[in-house]
Amino acid sequence: DRIERASSVSSDTSSSTSSSSSSSSDEKDPLLSATIVPKRRSSSLAEDHPDDNADEVEYLYEQDFFTLRAECLKAKKLFEDPEFPPDNDLLRKRSARHFDDLEWLRPHEFVRPDEPILVSDRNEGFDIRVGLDSWFVPAMGAVAESEALLNQVVPQDQGFTAKESYAGIFHFRFWFGRWIEIVVDDRLPIKNGTPLYMKSACVEEFWPALLEKAYAKAKGSYELLNHWMPIDGCIELTGGVPERVRDLPDLLSMDARHADRLFFDLLRASQLGNVILATTAIKTRQTRLCLAEAGQLGLHVKYAYRVTRVAYLGEGQQLIRVKNCSGPLHVNWIGAWHPTDTRWANVSEDIKKELETETYQDGGFWMAYGDFLKYFKTVDICHLNHEVDQDITFHGRWEVGLNAGGVQKGDFKNYSKNPQCFIRLNDCDPSDPDGRCSAVISLMQRREPKSRAKGLNQVGFKVYRVEDHCEELSTQFFAYRRNDGFHKCVAKTPTWQDGRESNIRVRLSPGKYCIIPSTFFPDREGDFILRVHIERYSRETADELMKRPLHAIESVE
Repeated sequence: DRIERASSVSSDTSSSTSSSSSSSSDEKDPLLSATIVPKRRSSSLAEDHPDDNADEVEYLYEQDFFTLRAECLKAKKLFEDPEFPPDNDLLRKRSARHFDDLEWLRPHEFVRPDEPILVSDRNEGFDIRVGLDSWFVPAMGAVAESEALLNQVVPQDQGFTAKESYAGIFHFRFWFGRWIEIVVDDRLPIKNGTPLYMKSACVEEFWPALLEKAYAKAKGSYELLNHWMPIDGCIELTGGVPERVRDLPDLLSMDARHADRLFFDLLRASQLGNVILATTAIKTRQTRLCLAEAGQLGLHVKYAYRVTRVAYLGEGQQLIRVKNCSGPLHVNWIGAWHPTDTRWANVSEDIKKELETETYQDGGFWMAYGDFLKYFKTVDICHLNHEVDQDITFHGRWEVGLNAGGVQKGDFKNYSKNPQCFIRLNDCDPSDPDGRCSAVISLMQRREPKSRAKGLNQVGFKVYRVEDHCEELSTQFFAYRRNDGFHKCVAKTPTWQDGRESNIRVRLSPGKYCIIPSTFFPDREGDFILRVHIERYSRETADELMKRPLHAIESVE
């Protein structure tokens, strides 16, 4: 019961929550359990302002870090977390063989004569050694290499010294629908003087181990912090909006403009500091030969890679720099643009210096974009909320008898009852020959109990172009057919699926749009979060725009 309770957020965190927002499930989803404000309809226009509640922070178990730390300092004792005690039952099952040699210790009890520190200032790249499954590591690496992300997730108002008011308590922030703050004590599972799981290359540095413990507390145990997807870690550590591009090898047999479009999307995402992950295909009879070839060229196909840089050298030379975050750090890549490839001889010294072609200590290396498409199956982009682009978030709920209209063919009366979320697009992509705007739309729902991937309902959404004065779409809007650019769906999810999250990228003309999230069948209840990441090119610097050739891609649908 404790483990199940630990994976949910206090149900009292939102004063606006009504009885209809409670779930019939005993096991709550930390991604949604305390974050959905059950609005009756979501029909207001999201203009050029961010989510009003984007910076609010809620507390797991209502444990306020500053209050608890002050109490411990006053009582002159170290914090002991009653919600996540030093219990071996909370560890991974396969760790049972270590239990006889295991101790739960605070860092200052086993790093002597050194003094523990939370975050090292030596800028060693935070070379994180892996103790858990590889899904967690790419997100940790992305946080470690970004000062802004690190400060967001690991607040700077804490440490191990008296000057930093050390009291054995630390707090970390995760995005579970909203930013949730989680406190832990600093007692860690230790074997032979070293943490059993996540650890930093710097033996005195402890933010990775303590962050991992807070993450395990959010999930319920170290065992439940297991077998998730790499993009899950990126979303929950950054609050970013996910975008998935599947079937990369298929782009090689399509019109080249499709591959070029994706390349420049990746180039922009890399320039703006977004997190980009790439994974290879699952080994099947059809993919076996391609995976074997990738392995012969030096790719570790069982690990996720992170795209750390993207470069366009002109004359069709498109390069991708990838980093194996979970496996060996030495570079084995012998494909095109490997470290000693003769192709580098045709690149100027200034560009090679800028691309750091001789820096491979972190396990990263450059490869041709064509090879990237051939050997990787899927790309996940986690679009971060930063000063350039705009994020809009709608929290909602489908309720029977109110707005759970479904999406059945011809049932316009029920369909018009679904939540309606309005946005405006007005910032055109300068590289788009048709002058369209670009945005990523993501729909997230509560997961099914005891499942890490499936949601409670089959869900999806449609997008409609509407007139500027429109505030609500009625049954007549959907029943009316006219070739005027309105009254018809301009984008939608490919299917209504039971996954936890669905997303698409849309390229649409400037104007006002209505997004309608729905379950597939009517009268199906459930919470959802609809997020829209709008790319704002007018806010980019001249230097960023110069690195991407304008109108580099001809019109392609």
